[in-house]
Amino acid sequence: MVPALINVFITDKRYENDLKQDDEYLGKKYLFLSKNVKGSAKRRFKINLVSGVITTICLVLMAVVTGIISSLQNPVEKEELVYVTGEFEYARSVRDDYAIGLKGNPVEYRISGIELKETDKSFRDELHVGDTIYLYVDGTKENVSFSYQDKTAWNYAYVLKTDSKTYLDYEGYLKANESNRLFGYIICYVCAGASPLSLGIIGVAYVKYKSDAKKETLEL
Repeated sequence: MVPALINVFITDKRYENDLKQDDEYLGKKYLFLSKNVKGSAKRRFKINLVSGVITTICLVLMAVVTGIISSLQNPVEKEELVYVTGEFEYARSVRDDYAIGLKGNPVEYRISGIELKETDKSFRDELHVGDTIYLYVDGTKENVSFSYQDKTAWNYAYVLKTDSKTYLDYEGYLKANESNRLFGYIICYVCAGASPLSLGIIGVAYVKYKSDAKKETLEL
């Protein structure tokens, strides 16, 4: 609703400005709106050419970036995980992640949105302050990041369990990681496959340009 109102406002302002102009100005401004005017087909083709080239470049870049990210997204080896335990203090949402705080521990441990798909989310209701929980985190990254927004040091957790229940195990983490890698590769292949199509559209636009140019009869 709001974008539509903004578009109407801009359109009204544009026409309001046109009403103040003379016929020569308006004629030059809207010269190529008619397909019969010589040069209108070429102008449309140039617009399609620029759009097609930009689209192709964006698709290729996206394919390259997603391919590189997916190839580098290797799971943390089980031998690199270190054991962390403590009394549960709080859990909170941090964008797509879920953060867990332990009493007396300045580091916050987060389960990423990727792993949450393989996590039993009942932990949000079943964990209570003071419960003993067990986490496994990447031992090669000590306090992986620091949030200047809430002054909290944090690290990712890949296993979450209590004495009575496992909410996320290592196999679930591996499955989530592989699913995310696969999704990245799918985007890579789709973008790579679509880039030649955008070049093909340029070819179609060129053929149409040649056809439309023959129909132009008005020379102004």
